[in-house]
Amino acid sequence: MKKRILGKYDIISLIICLMTIIPGLMIYKDLPKEVAIHFDINGNADGFASRGFTCFAMPLIFTAIQLVLCIITNLAWKEEKNKKGEMVIKILPAIVFFVMMIWMLLNAKEKNLDIKAFVGIVMTVIFLVCGNFLPKIRRNAFYGIRTPHTLAYPEVWDKTHRFAGPFVFVSGFLSMIITVMGMHLWVLFVIILVTIIVPLIYSEIVYREFKKSTK
Repeated sequence: MKKRILGKYDIISLIICLMTIIPGLMIYKDLPKEVAIHFDINGNADGFASRGFTCFAMPLIFTAIQLVLCIITNLAWKEEKNKKGEMVIKILPAIVFFVMMIWMLLNAKEKNLDIKAFVGIVMTVIFLVCGNFLPKIRRNAFYGIRTPHTLAYPEVWDKTHRFAGPFVFVSGFLSMIITVMGMHLWVLFVIILVTIIVPLIYSEIVYREFKKSTK
């Protein structure tokens, strides 16, 4: 069977990326000449770009990156695809970028938006969505908790992802609580770090137990 260069979810994600030009066009004249595109841990702007670059070049650059990633993924994918998992990994980044662009533009126009709330909401959604789909992901080399042990042993992959799903989902609720309470961004970064590290440690434990049981 011939592999498709672009599938349905690829095209949808690319359209979403290109659509980020629309908000910029709508408020371009109301934007300052320089737009904040990067913020420090305290939420203060420390990186700027021209409004032309922000409104037009950034969407095109991100769309080009998304296109390359979609093509590489489709051509190199050997395993059977999980449609829901594929949808999440291809469309979710495009939606996050779209929302990020709208936030940056509105922040440049209004100059009173809270970066902590934005990051907290985005991470909450990502955690909740990923936590829901992780237990359903089939073994593959592109997404999921990909370590040498999970990729080599189906049993380790399955147990790791069944554990990681609820764990990441809970992290989503913690992120939501942190956001509502208006806590410092470093607290959220700690949650992100723990959410990444704990499933990796659990995966190593599962692998060692599996090797003992097979001796």
